[in-house]
Amino acid sequence: MSWGILQLIQKAIPPIIQQSIPSISTTFLTALISTSSVTAFAAFGITEKFEMCIRVRLWSARILLVLVIGFSKRLSCLFVNSKVVLCIVGTYFLIVSVGYILNTVTNCYLGALNGIGKPSKSIFLMIFYYIVVQMPLDYLLYHLGFGLNGI
Repeated sequence: MSWGILQLIQKAIPPIIQQSIPSISTTFLTALISTSSVTAFAAFGITEKFEMCIRVRLWSARILLVLVIGFSKRLSCLFVNSKVVLCIVGTYFLIVSVGYILNTVTNCYLGALNGIGKPSKSIFLMIFYYIVVQMPLDYLLYHLGFGLNGI
């Protein structure tokens, strides 16, 4: 291989790893929630649909975030007609709403690390957050009796 291709591969690997880590975490959460109930799994599917809309980095997505958090139960009726699912979705967005602010700050910091040419530090922080902290904590809180609220 030529030197240019090797440099391209070196530059591509950190973003590939960074994009994979949240997906690994989501797969873990999906497996954990699937052990709970079909209702919980349905609620998780709905929250993931809403969060895909929220993850867009535009100002209109911020407005959508407020609407989803404020009206998640009513919006869930678009997908399913189950009061239990609606309650789970509503509780989920009440719990994680503060996390969206922290997530925005974290993404800015990780982006800054990438921008100044330190992607390895950014990858380390993502691995630490998702794989060392979040996944074990989700598992532990779920099995300590907090159930879905622990996740």
